[in-house]
Amino acid sequence: MVNYDYILLIYSRAIAYIQEHLDQDLSLDEIAAEVNLSSYHFSRLFKQSTGSAPHQYQIRCRVERAKELLQQGEMAIADIATTVGFYDQSHLSRHFKRIVGVSPKVIQQNSKNVLWISKSVQDRST
Repeated sequence: MVNYDYILLIYSRAIAYIQEHLDQDLSLDEIAAEVNLSSYHFSRLFKQSTGSAPHQYQIRCRVERAKELLQQGEMAIADIATTVGFYDQSHLSRHFKRIVGVSPKVIQQNSKNVLWISKSVQDRST
């Protein structure tokens, strides 16, 4: 019989651990040890719960965090890449384009345009 509370607990602990260590290159063994399971068992449970392998999930989390930072418009793409755990800007760009569908530069430019438009609207209203 499957104990869903146990699976949920493992899932939430693993997710929290991945989020806390987003900038680090975590191994499957490290994450599995955090939730006290073998790598094999953890990997199967994680994929069953999330629909993706732990490493792919970690990459998606990194891309989402990079997207947030790009939209803030305060950091260079290369700095964002290393902040979220990619080796360099090229590594970020490859995964970002695959997952989001556009390059990080497009998100960054669109965010700057939105900030500029919202600033000019605020200036007119005062």
